[in-house]
Amino acid sequence: MTININYVVDDFALIMSDRRLSKGLKGDFGYTDDNKKVVNVRHMGWFTGAGLYNFITPFVNTISKSGTLEIDEIVEIYKELNKEVYDLNPEYREKLEDSSVSFSFVTGNGLTNFPKLYIGYLNSDSLKGDTLQVIPDDCFRIIRPSDYQGEIEDLKVFSNEYTENRGSKKLEDVIKRFLLIFKELLDGSNLAIEECDIGIYRKNGRGFSKYILSGNVNDLLTSHDSGKILELINSIR
Repeated sequence: MTININYVVDDFALIMSDRRLSKGLKGDFGYTDDNKKVVNVRHMGWFTGAGLYNFITPFVNTISKSGTLEIDEIVEIYKELNKEVYDLNPEYREKLEDSSVSFSFVTGNGLTNFPKLYIGYLNSDSLKGDTLQVIPDDCFRIIRPSDYQGEIEDLKVFSNEYTENRGSKKLEDVIKRFLLIFKELLDGSNLAIEECDIGIYRKNGRGFSKYILSGNVNDLLTSHDSGKILELINSIR
């Protein structure tokens, strides 16, 4: 049921999710719609996940309660919890393989060692080795609802018909594209819901700050069109 959208450039990293959590293999234990699935991790950026509730939730909780972690430690926790859940519930194998998490973080860029924003993600490929995959700059990584029948590359935002500030890397313009992508995926699904959160990790002078934008996607689009979207972003202390 999850919608996840990720994007990063030099000045900011955005992670978006809906708020529905389903329990069981196919939601057979019900679902709730008041969950904030974009989680603020104090010593890093924002975390979210898609897939098996019994795996994603304890993973994010473990990370958020830990102290400062190296990337290889996060990968190891992912692998260990995945194995633990599988050993207890082998019938979850397929759902575990479809699960993934993404998170924003800051580290040296490997050349100049100046701090740089990244979004990394872990999925079934990470279980085959100590592998953190990183989203390239100015690229979208999108996870669609399981019942969405269209192709990501066919979304209107990525078509030649979409000309509104096309290619702009300004925060408010990227937020608009996030909201439009979310809305189109929502309209093509019977499982997703309108409530959503966007975790923003942004360069702020010599440091980095975190912000959250939350609400109903239709209301947020209305606010954006009236030029008030940035007023709704809340700083995280």
